[in-house]
Amino acid sequence: MKGKRKQLMIILCFALICFGSYQIFIATSTNVVRSYPVQTGENKFRVVQDFDRKNKSYYIQIKDDNKELLIAYPVNIRERKRRIISDIYIYDKNDMWCIAPIYNYDKETIFCKKDDYLIPRDISPNQEFTNDLIEQEILNQRIVPDTKMNEFYKLGVYQENISRTIVIWDYRYLNVLNNNGLKRYKLSDDDIYNNRNNYLVNDIYVMPMIVRNRITELKLVNINNGRVRNMELRFPISTDSFIMGRDNYKLYWFDKDAKVQYKINVRNRSQVKQNEVMVLSDNEWKSVDSLKVRNDRIKFNQKSIKRLGELNTYTRTGPFNYLHSNNKIIMVDNETYQYPTLILEEEGLREVRFVRDEIYFIKGDTLYKQLWDGTRFPLVKWDEWNFNKNNIYFIGN
Repeated sequence: MKGKRKQLMIILCFALICFGSYQIFIATSTNVVRSYPVQTGENKFRVVQDFDRKNKSYYIQIKDDNKELLIAYPVNIRERKRRIISDIYIYDKNDMWCIAPIYNYDKETIFCKKDDYLIPRDISPNQEFTNDLIEQEILNQRIVPDTKMNEFYKLGVYQENISRTIVIWDYRYLNVLNNNGLKRYKLSDDDIYNNRNNYLVNDIYVMPMIVRNRITELKLVNINNGRVRNMELRFPISTDSFIMGRDNYKLYWFDKDAKVQYKINVRNRSQVKQNEVMVLSDNEWKSVDSLKVRNDRIKFNQKSIKRLGELNTYTRTGPFNYLHSNNKIIMVDNETYQYPTLILEEEGLREVRFVRDEIYFIKGDTLYKQLWDGTRFPLVKWDEWNFNKNNIYFIGN
């Protein structure tokens, strides 16, 4: 009897270990893929949703009843859901094809095809489809509320629209805007105009100090409290240089004159001269020829994608790849690159930044945020942007 009980306990322990190992595997696996059918009226579809744990986003594929791929796109949804799409509507007439996936929560997406691009709802040429779904109460009427602009010093701030930290250099002061309002730190008694290599590294704003065309020191500003620390460089850097990118608190700075890359840790204030030039792309480190870096100005998180016979360099952020070219901002996914989305086609966009599914840019005297579905929000208005826009703002967390 005791032998059977002991044997049963061993089997039970083994089963618990196997179950625990499986749960750990599920919890730590990078992606979770789920496939399920969706039927709307007589139309049948197959949805494949791939949840990327690392980027906290979904990659969606929608196929028709014949298993032909209709559309594939990333969507920035942070929470895991069993089935995120409940219905799918199709518009196909007058040489226009559109698709509207309806989600199991307060969100929807409409895409129409035009000139090899997908066009999102807010800039779609087919408002008939959108209006029809609104009349049927399938879609909500999208209303971007008018937000009040408050004056802070010389800045007009649309506080309700600010979801990430915005850092703005105005020659003497550092202005830090977030959900809690504005903090303003004075860093100089005189105007400083050379801000070409200023950079934001997490919560540290980096300002190079220049002596006779050499960067000899960095001023490091904590944007949370305004504390300033100075870092003297062991290896002075030419002003003919650029920052390739960062990894956590480490900056990777390329000196074009010396054809050398420096790794600068702004947290512990250390500088290392690299034996070879390294670039970070697709979460992998690769060695790159220094001459190519100097000539092509290679930066981190860039990806060369060939579409329709044309090779372009895209900026990658999360599950999205962006291209800003010829007044167009185009987004393609990280998987198929088959369905480029035309986010914007507009003149006068300057200092464009990409943060996951958000696009930031200056137009005229105003800094805007635009989502990749076309919704646009004004953030900060400043007369100075009519004259100088270069490297003067950064987007934080």
